[in-house]
Amino acid sequence: MVLHLILGAMIIAPPIEEGIFRLQLGNFRNKAYFKYLFYVSALLFGWVHIFNFEFTSSHYVFIPIITLPQTVLGLVLGFIRIRYGFWYGVMLHFLYNTVFAGGFFIFEYDF
Repeated sequence: MVLHLILGAMIIAPPIEEGIFRLQLGNFRNKAYFKYLFYVSALLFGWVHIFNFEFTSSHYVFIPIITLPQTVLGLVLGFIRIRYGFWYGVMLHFLYNTVFAGGFFIFEYDF
């Protein structure tokens, strides 16, 4: 479980998710519809993280609230990607996941 979390959330997820959601944003930055792509990318990034949670069908109405931190992270990572480049977004994503995975270890495991 611990190795799965480290490999999945901290090593594999950042470059794959950044590649899926933000890599191509740079190709559209001068287009009139760029801002729409930017915001849709952030929303999709946030909403795909609903699978990180366990909930029942009665919670569907709360998906935008439950995934708000990930959606905001998508906005920040998108800004970093456009302003500084793809790999800076990957590294920030890695650091974000590392902090929260570390919190998981602190609160879930008795050392």
